[in-house]
Amino acid sequence: MATYNTLTQRPSFDFEAFLRYAPPEQLGFVAIGIEKAGGGKQVAINGYAEPTGLPITGPAASIPLAKDEFLRGHLQFQVPMTQDIALASDIYHDFNRVGGPRENIGVEVRFLKLFLPPLPPK
Repeated sequence: MATYNTLTQRPSFDFEAFLRYAPPEQLGFVAIGIEKAGGGKQVAINGYAEPTGLPITGPAASIPLAKDEFLRGHLQFQVPMTQDIALASDIYHDFNRVGGPRENIGVEVRFLKLFLPPLPPK
């Protein structure tokens, strides 16, 4: 059996790029984009091994535990319901994934309420 004293995690990153069209003076938009996330590999280090039934211990090799990398496509849109309320959605698909469950199609729905004074009429 091996026991580890330290868990380290390397830096992670997330890059996103979107093309977005938003009609002027409206709360709505449509966007298409790509997202690449990676890094964050977790490694257990400073361990020792204790063989079952033997009174000796020794150093254990570091072991990688988890990693999460993916390439994801997005289709986003937002529809104004009133002058200060909108409903938005993000539909996404994982093209490539290492670690964690792959999502063929995922949907996020958001409700937006603006707490700003209304624009004066033109």
